[in-house]
Amino acid sequence: MLTLQRLALGLLVAVALGTGAPARDEARVLAWGDQGDGTYRNPVLKADYSDPDVIRVGDDFYLVASDFHYVGIQVLHSRDLVNWEVVGQVFPRLDMHPKYDEMNGYAQGTWAPTLRHHDGRFYVYVCAPYDGLFMWHAEDPRGPWSETVTVKAVERWEDPAPFWDDDGKAYLVHSVLGAGPLILHRMSPDGRTLLDDGVEIYRGKVAEGPKLFKRGGDYYISLPEGGVERGGQTVLRARSLYGPWERRVVLPGGSPHQGGLVELPNGEAWFVGFKSTGHLGRVCHLLPVRWGDDGWPVFGAILVALGNQHAGLFSNNDGLANELLNAGLATGELVWRMPLGREYDKLIDSKFADMKNVGARNAGAITGAQFIQRFVEKDTPWAHLDVAGTAMGSPSSETNQSWGSGWGVRLLDEFVRARFERRRG
Repeated sequence: MLTLQRLALGLLVAVALGTGAPARDEARVLAWGDQGDGTYRNPVLKADYSDPDVIRVGDDFYLVASDFHYVGIQVLHSRDLVNWEVVGQVFPRLDMHPKYDEMNGYAQGTWAPTLRHHDGRFYVYVCAPYDGLFMWHAEDPRGPWSETVTVKAVERWEDPAPFWDDDGKAYLVHSVLGAGPLILHRMSPDGRTLLDDGVEIYRGKVAEGPKLFKRGGDYYISLPEGGVERGGQTVLRARSLYGPWERRVVLPGGSPHQGGLVELPNGEAWFVGFKSTGHLGRVCHLLPVRWGDDGWPVFGAILVALGNQHAGLFSNNDGLANELLNAGLATGELVWRMPLGREYDKLIDSKFADMKNVGARNAGAITGAQFIQRFVEKDTPWAHLDVAGTAMGSPSSETNQSWGSGWGVRLLDEFVRARFERRRG
């Protein structure tokens, strides 16, 4: 029987590793956000900005988030998705029910707003789960904003998102209190009135926070599934707004989720979602996204470098690395060896502890491997496969019918088989 007593082999999916878009220099570098050298570390907003939504208008980015029973819905502005400042407030008071003035609406109020820019105006839609569906609009996100528009007085709705199609027709999708199902309505082009009672288009496991958009002729809904603490992110795709909808998990449970996806003119795409932290609330993380040739988005870090054709391979042993490379060639599950070294290792040094588990710069997958190396005995061969791009971007195949769960099985089976045959011979 083959034993791997001296072999440490790690298979990890890297999703929020702190790679970043360009950011401006700062005199004081914090342990999060802008690092002053063109990179960032997550979270980019280390404060309670729950259920964020983000849009791009020209060179500007705007963000809104849940305020619950607090007042306002703050509007944040950024030029780089990393450095944010508050520039506006959507409303001065929750005027839809006296309970908010009486301080009797704790944890109610505004849940998971959606911010959109359409035909020269900015719109914010939100549900108060026991009061209704509301909207505000403005020419400038800094304000002034309109008075509250009651689109529908209704209970048990949550997380609305409007959508204007290419033909000018308008729609709105929302969830139902208790996290699902998703309901789609036709809406008047001015966004003030729903035109029907809605149609159920998707029922999932704790499905909420839908964001509806169109890309390349297909309709997409990006939504979190699984709940606040352990949820991940799912993307649905269809040729018609009424389905049928294909489903793909883009971030596993426990990842940053429930947020907004933006695309840049240069083809880059980025996702801002939250991660629940307890006492700090739900803080915002920024993740790179790549659109694959198959029309599906892939979220994560190593995938930006290698796409979904290769997994990243890190190893301290040339022989072990070559075995895995050969196993990949034999099975078609390809790997690409990535660098390790002293300079990368320095990135996880800490002033206050033995080490950090995330480096301060780009190369998050590499510093993740350096972190593993510090725990392995010096002469022990080890390997780490970062499968973010391959496992989360691989299409359905004979060995992977459920999409993002099968990559690497054949590679490891071939690796073990070849090693066993070699030792037996």
